[in-house]
Amino acid sequence: MNMEFTATKWFFYIALTFTLLCLLTYESTIERIPVEHEIVKSRIINKVVSVETKEIEVERPISLVFFHDPDTDYGKIGSVLLINSIMKYASEPENITFYIIVESESQLEASQDFIARIKAAFPQLNRAGGVQALVIKQNPRLDELFERVKNRNGLCRNRKIIMHHFSLSDTLPLGVNKVIVLDTDMIVRADITGLWEIISRQLDKNHVIAAHKNCQQLYYRYFKRIDRSQILVPDRRYATMHDQCTYDNGLTALHMGTPAVRNMLNTTLEMVMNDKIFNNMQFVACTRDMMNLIFAHQYGRKGIPSKWMLGKACFAGSSTVSSSSLVHFSGGRKIWGGVCKSSDLLNLARTLCSKDTPGLVCAHSF
Repeated sequence: MNMEFTATKWFFYIALTFTLLCLLTYESTIERIPVEHEIVKSRIINKVVSVETKEIEVERPISLVFFHDPDTDYGKIGSVLLINSIMKYASEPENITFYIIVESESQLEASQDFIARIKAAFPQLNRAGGVQALVIKQNPRLDELFERVKNRNGLCRNRKIIMHHFSLSDTLPLGVNKVIVLDTDMIVRADITGLWEIISRQLDKNHVIAAHKNCQQLYYRYFKRIDRSQILVPDRRYATMHDQCTYDNGLTALHMGTPAVRNMLNTTLEMVMNDKIFNNMQFVACTRDMMNLIFAHQYGRKGIPSKWMLGKACFAGSSTVSSSSLVHFSGGRKIWGGVCKSSDLLNLARTLCSKDTPGLVCAHSF
């Protein structure tokens, strides 16, 4: 009896030891499987069903949006420089679609010659839908938003600025999915396809906005501080961390096909109509301040690589300009204003306006 029990016990120990050795050898063998065979490895150890990652398809067309004012230098000079620069470097010009937004029917009529000149200068755009001019669709809620913020600073008194981003969901055609929104005081210095591929892969139903992350301007500086430990707002959705960076809205990508972006105007109005939030906000740049409320609290967002946004470009050094894929003439100095002294940027503008460079004729000499 005892001998039988002892034999059984030893047999159990031997079997257990053998099993452990097998498992150790098994794990060691699995760990030696090359990284490139991770799918096979994962199936062997049964940790996941599959780790195959289907590459996200990059959408076409490359949808670019800007607001065009034919009566100002932003339209007469800025729009020309922006389009010429985009088309100069584009590797897929035939896949680019421009949505040019104007304020009124009269501006739409005044822009028809501009549209015709674009198509003549760039035959790749002379196709159905290549260049579309659209009038901003009016929305009573835009008027409510403007009335609420117009007395906060000079920028807020400019209704056009308020309308820009907050009118897109009503203005762009249904079916337009992802877009890049650009200002007309920008020059692109690289292939916009590269930025589009980043945007297309980043934006999804959970990340519906992409913008340039600016950690030199911390988010909480937009607020008057009574208690430095928290912003005095009643809704936890709007609570923020001290180290929250801000987002520049001069270059913004939006996933128009998502309910969150379609409701962006309503969401913004809801926040600024909240007295506790509104009275504690410092309106530094108006639209940017309101957009940052959305970026920080309401929507999943992604950052756009820093090389795609050089703000206050006229103040930048030569090496900084040369390493930037997009320059933005923010901060009051425009490339056409006579106050931008950067020789690199002036030479770039001259090149884009040169008769030897295919593109639109510039109405300005640099």
